[in-house]
Amino acid sequence: YAALSFVLNGVKTAMTDLKDQSSFNSVSAVNDSPAYSVTDGPGAAAGSHQIEVLQVAKAQRRVSDGLASPSVPLNGGAAMTLNLTVAGAAKPAISLAAGKDTPQDIVNAINAANVGVSAQLINTGDNTNGTPYQIVLKGATGAANTFSLTTSYGTGSGSPGLNFSANTSNQEPADAKMVVDGITVTRSSNSIKDVVPGLTFDLKTTTTSPSYLNLTRDTTAIKDKFNAVVTAYNDAMSMLGVVSDPKSTVETYGATLVG
Repeated sequence: YAALSFVLNGVKTAMTDLKDQSSFNSVSAVNDSPAYSVTDGPGAAAGSHQIEVLQVAKAQRRVSDGLASPSVPLNGGAAMTLNLTVAGAAKPAISLAAGKDTPQDIVNAINAANVGVSAQLINTGDNTNGTPYQIVLKGATGAANTFSLTTSYGTGSGSPGLNFSANTSNQEPADAKMVVDGITVTRSSNSIKDVVPGLTFDLKTTTTSPSYLNLTRDTTAIKDKFNAVVTAYNDAMSMLGVVSDPKSTVETYGATLVG
């Protein structure tokens, strides 16, 4: 009985797996452009789409002037305050206590504030002027996610200070823009899920000409499940034959249910 229960449960499991309709609706996405990748999910339908990537989303980035080291005081050791405005909204002031006015302290304080702007201290390796370090501030992607930073030095010297002069390392925020079957869509992120049902586009770079995305029915999943049903059924029939055959010599199970 235990053996029969086991093989019949196998049939039940294999049949239950057929209830998942996604196996019948699965598609395989193939595109001819490295400018984007596609992930298919429930709701994706077989078909063909023309895709253009006009612009990828970018985050605003500001790069500070050079700094001598991660531990050099920027305000003579005095307390200072950073004020950030993100997406048009002023955020709570970030206060740095006396003795916490170094580049590394500033980076740590901005990251700990969690206001939508991240900071990183980078060693550029260019020590020509004795200031190889720079603080890089980065916001969220999308044209609306602009930010600005002002510094209040209080009673400190403000020297050498934290400065973000205009330079080529700065980057302005931008939205992602793509054309799907002739319709232009704009999003703040490079991961776009709501344009073609069941598909997620991850934009990487722009295209120079229209590319084509083909979605074909993928029968692999449903074939595997039908094969599982066949295997489970055959296993069950084999076991039924063993336990009901009076001439069976199978150890433990053979002829056990003949009566």
